[in-house]
Amino acid sequence: MLSHTFHFNGNDIKWSYIKKFAELDETLPSRIAPKLTKSHLHPDRRQQMSVRRAAQALSGSVAAGLYTHATFGTLPYEATHTAEVVLQFD
Repeated sequence: MLSHTFHFNGNDIKWSYIKKFAELDETLPSRIAPKLTKSHLHPDRRQQMSVRRAAQALSGSVAAGLYTHATFGTLPYEATHTAEVVLQFD
């Protein structure tokens, strides 16, 4: 099975933090990353190769959301490590 945890500069980078952020963001009346949808997190075979979807999932707004939720405690502080890597993709 494919691992969704990567190690970068001694930190764990987890796709699960992005998924949890997306779930939290959907509940907000004013979303941080409105273009992020369930199809970004659970793509079918055709969508898996979409550069546009990858760019949206690894965008500055997703990084900002990870930082925000980590700051307010709805995500663990370690989610900021994932946010830092996401910012490098943006």
